[in-house]
Amino acid sequence: MATGAFRIVCSGLISNQMNSVDKFIKKLAPVGSSLQKNWSTGITHVIVKPDENMLAQRTLKYLYGVASGVWIISFQWVSESLATNKMLPESEFEMLDTTGIAGPQRARMGFKPVFENCEFFLSPPFQEVSLDQLKDLVELSGARLVNSPGEFTLNKNFIKLIIADTTSDHDADSKYPFYSKVRLPA
Repeated sequence: MATGAFRIVCSGLISNQMNSVDKFIKKLAPVGSSLQKNWSTGITHVIVKPDENMLAQRTLKYLYGVASGVWIISFQWVSESLATNKMLPESEFEMLDTTGIAGPQRARMGFKPVFENCEFFLSPPFQEVSLDQLKDLVELSGARLVNSPGEFTLNKNFIKLIIADTTSDHDADSKYPFYSKVRLPA
């Protein structure tokens, strides 16, 4: 179980669930614990709404949590802790990623960052996330950012990626004609 004050952020919860999280913090969490509205440095727990298989939705807060190696916990941790009037172990409520793998646990246990040995060039505009948020997320995930494709290293051990939002108003095909293209659904 985590020790010290918790800094909790929630993702995908409805109003009455948020009220329960607030009650949990006041009643059961260590002294000095707080509920944060947005992601920030020092977050210790991300509380999310699971689906029926304990799979988490990929929200920005969830991704920040995985990249930072913090607890990604089901809302059930809060509700069951309140029902028993004691804080239950987080490990019993840790979320799985959308593929059913314990990705959040692996990140928390200190496995190597997912984008270690990767370099990214981010080509704005992005519609669903700000450039600063995307930069923070990529760096938290272990990648090196470059300001242009010409700054990629010559080291063949590094994977080089250009990230462009294909729903935005720019044409990645004409901007980067010499690069292989792989399109992934968002």
